[in-house]
Amino acid sequence: MSWRMAILLSRYAGRGQGEGSACSSRSRADSKNPHPRLLPEYRAKESVVRFIAFFFLLTSFLSTSFAHAEPIVSLPLDGYYRPGKFFPVRVTADQPVDVRIDIPNGISARGRGTSLTLPVMLLSPNDRTVRVALDGKPTDVPIRALEANQQLVLTTVPAQVGRPFMLDASRQPVVVAIAADQLRAIQSAYESVDVLLVATADLPQLTDAVLRKLIASGVTVATNSPDVPESAWKWRRVGGWSVIDLPVRGPIASSDNPAAYDAVADLVPARSPAVRRTVFLGLTMFAIAVLGTTLLGRRAIVAMGAVSVIALIGGLVFAARQPSITGRTVAIHLPGGVMDQRDEWTFRTTAESGPDEWKSAGDMDRPIFAGQVDDLEMWTELSGDGPVFHYKLQRGQKIAFVRRVFIPPMKSNNAAQNFGWTIAEPSSFDSLIRKFYLKPGERIEVPASKSGNPPSEFLVRVP
Repeated sequence: MSWRMAILLSRYAGRGQGEGSACSSRSRADSKNPHPRLLPEYRAKESVVRFIAFFFLLTSFLSTSFAHAEPIVSLPLDGYYRPGKFFPVRVTADQPVDVRIDIPNGISARGRGTSLTLPVMLLSPNDRTVRVALDGKPTDVPIRALEANQQLVLTTVPAQVGRPFMLDASRQPVVVAIAADQLRAIQSAYESVDVLLVATADLPQLTDAVLRKLIASGVTVATNSPDVPESAWKWRRVGGWSVIDLPVRGPIASSDNPAAYDAVADLVPARSPAVRRTVFLGLTMFAIAVLGTTLLGRRAIVAMGAVSVIALIGGLVFAARQPSITGRTVAIHLPGGVMDQRDEWTFRTTAESGPDEWKSAGDMDRPIFAGQVDDLEMWTELSGDGPVFHYKLQRGQKIAFVRRVFIPPMKSNNAAQNFGWTIAEPSSFDSLIRKFYLKPGERIEVPASKSGNPPSEFLVRVP
């Protein structure tokens, strides 16, 4: 029987892959996979691990996508400033940020937004840093004062960086480049600039509003093109440049002008005439009412007395709520060939310490200081027409503001031409006009008026 079993085994093996060979194949296939499928209880744990990993990846992606970058503080004039003139501090952020720049001896600035260019003024040439607080977090930014023999040149003309245009060859140029798309954003904050050079292709960015503010602050504007756009401003050729350098008279800096206050030495802080009249009438009516009650009965006396007391209290409360700021305003008109210049001086003082503000509305608005302003809290806030000056005067303290505008020449203004002017009599404003505006051979005139009131309009005329 042994040989029959051998034949049967040989036949079984020859049929191909039988059950025994299949088992061996599966065994060989399984041995090739080093990671066999997990059991059910391990598969649940694997799903939890995958979910946690996906959650962390999603969180990282969202935090990266919505994270806000830190606000950036920059100085468009490379940190240069001229004492008594504004210079810009720019803040850019992804979301609105509160900005506060405190200047101990000068004009501070405040604002809120995502893109701000704030005007700041220092009166001392010795400052080396300015502190900018963003949402209460302070940052010290380095600055440097311009020397008297330096002129700051702001330019969009790259080829002229090495040899800039200069009207005053005795002063060393300090050149700072500016992007053309920033020209429209130039406001009163750029007063520290002496010369602005504009490339031909960038002239459309130089609007009339920008020109007015620059010229009113004494900035010379030049372009390297002989073809300049038509405007009310007259360009003149200087070498290979077209130039606007209108001779501006009057103060172009805010510091150390004590002579300006000589004109208002007699300005005494007091309530306004309207408030004084109201209080006087109220007291008069109270006295009449008290006298009238003596002619009436007891009940009428009590009623009239109560009404009189209430009226008196109301009058005092009214007077207390009225502003204690009083002032004086004069205007100085300077005829010119291209544009006439008109400077309006406003002097303010107060009978009580309190806040006040001055809103910009001219081509140039600036305070004029007699000296140090350590005891004057003043800061600017941006608005549509320019900076708003907020300040707090102490009792008896005085402050002066100058508003400068350019208007069409008087010869083209029939109303002004026919108004009639006469030689001015001596006045308290003679010293101010002579110091800031009058040149040898010129005279001061005032409108021909018979009212007897002191003049509030002056004209500087060449005989």
